[in-house]
Amino acid sequence: LKSMFLLLPYRDDNPTRKFALINWCLIAANLWVFFAYQFPLTEKQQLAYYSAFGFIPASFFAQFSPFEPTFAAWEWATALTSMFSHGGI
Repeated sequence: LKSMFLLLPYRDDNPTRKFALINWCLIAANLWVFFAYQFPLTEKQQLAYYSAFGFIPASFFAQFSPFEPTFAAWEWATALTSMFSHGGI
């Protein structure tokens, strides 16, 4: 348990000049997505959710392959939506 706190920066010795609004908004957005969309899902629904909104490197980088020139805007969107998807607590 003690080693876990080394990964979670909960304080800093540097004084802050202003309130970290963007940081707290990102934390709130992550919590909202988890509790509103992911928490109530069944295991099968979670798999479908992660397949649709998660970042899958193979499908993302396949569009850069010189042999298969395909471009899907949805693959770019998953890079953003996956930031708010978590595999659990």
